[in-house]
Amino acid sequence: QVHALIMMLESDTQAQAIRGRLESGDNFTALATQYALNYYSKNTNNGDFGWHPVAIYQAQLGSAIPVDYAFSAGAGDFSQPLNDNETYKQLGYWLIRVNSRPQPESANVSALLISDVVLADGIKARLEAGESLTGIADKYTQYSPSRDKHGELGMMSQTDNISDAFNGYVFGPAAEVGKWSNPIRDENYWSQGGSWLVKVVGRENNRTITTDDRNFLINKAFEDWANRLWSNPANQVDDSYFNSDIQNFVIEQAAKGLQKTRG
Repeated sequence: QVHALIMMLESDTQAQAIRGRLESGDNFTALATQYALNYYSKNTNNGDFGWHPVAIYQAQLGSAIPVDYAFSAGAGDFSQPLNDNETYKQLGYWLIRVNSRPQPESANVSALLISDVVLADGIKARLEAGESLTGIADKYTQYSPSRDKHGELGMMSQTDNISDAFNGYVFGPAAEVGKWSNPIRDENYWSQGGSWLVKVVGRENNRTITTDDRNFLINKAFEDWANRLWSNPANQVDDSYFNSDIQNFVIEQAAKGLQKTRG
């Protein structure tokens, strides 16, 4: 089992900056509370995952990248930023250009949703230098209507409520017609990609598994076994034993269970 501190940041650049702060003595859980984007570090454990076997880490993190590091490194090891282009996070940055505004409540809009602020800054500079919006949108935007329309969302009204961040800019006083916005942070949309930091606090080969972890592993093993049975086309379900007497018995037991639950 391993005891590890783990958080996902929006980019390698941010991860490197946070790593520098940790090397200078800042507290991991305090920074994870503020910056972590993966679910458990952000909402459950502030980046301190405690002692667990590998299957628990895999279930909680959803990415092999931090898990592989945690279970191959030694106690006390601290990773460099571990790039992850696959995992999703609830964060993105808009780049928006209001092309025209026929009426106060309508606008013709070009927009991209970018994974991190550093990348968004670079893309804004490329667009302002004259690079094709179509090529950039096809490669970088993570908002599907923007990708499908090559960055051109076209005419929009205030009733097209994309998000508070998006609509607040497009229909607010800050938008300058014909100019790209600075990156606009939006936590209502998911984007793909980020960078992990992993610090291994300790590792033990013969540590007793907790009851919660044991129950999770048992349930997972059963679910995996059942899924393999159902997904195998060579298997056939024999329900001939499920006669009316057994059906009535099951219904009675379920009804009793509901009565107990209701109190």
